[in-house]
Amino acid sequence: MRIFTQSHCSRLMLVIPAAVIGLIGTAQGATIDLGTLLANPSFENGNQASNCPVSWNCGGSPAPGFTSYTVTNQYVAGANGLSGGLLTPNGTHAGSTPTTIEGSGYAQQTTGLGTFVAGNTYTLSFWAGRPLTEPDGVTPVSGFEPDVRAFLLANGVTGPFGGSPSASVTIADPGAGQWAHYLLSFDAVAGGSYIGQNIGLEFYNGGTQGLGNNL
Repeated sequence: MRIFTQSHCSRLMLVIPAAVIGLIGTAQGATIDLGTLLANPSFENGNQASNCPVSWNCGGSPAPGFTSYTVTNQYVAGANGLSGGLLTPNGTHAGSTPTTIEGSGYAQQTTGLGTFVAGNTYTLSFWAGRPLTEPDGVTPVSGFEPDVRAFLLANGVTGPFGGSPSASVTIADPGAGQWAHYLLSFDAVAGGSYIGQNIGLEFYNGGTQGLGNNL
């Protein structure tokens, strides 16, 4: 995510790593890894003509509100919270919002993730980071927008959701040039109004400055 102060800004990036196991059967139900169902989860496929990442729906002000780019010197390998000398947790790209110095944005997928089934647990593992510079590799990043979240959707809209933990994760400032890992986990309970509805996922930046992601 990024927050801008005059000529400085802060940006958050997101990465969703490829999962080894997407469905684990349990006595109570199944654990569904949504990272195995998302299209273009790590933003490696570039952007559409609108500059929204391929396979994602975007919005915000100014448009498109969310984009992706190839990570270069925005992080320092070996000093960014990752092991193995990596620049990103997965691949070479990251998602980012907003798409200019100030604004808001979101990216979501609302198809292809199945429907909510009572007794199942739905999870998403992802990384969020605040780069040292903007995608241009020059403009410094400073600060972090406070209203940044990842959450589930039902038939394209947010909650109300039952179950525990919540179907939403608040993304906090990981520090300059650092990545932080997050896990969204939601238990679908019998009788919930969302049961049988289409599962969706959204990354949201409601502030005046930015968000960046790598899944």
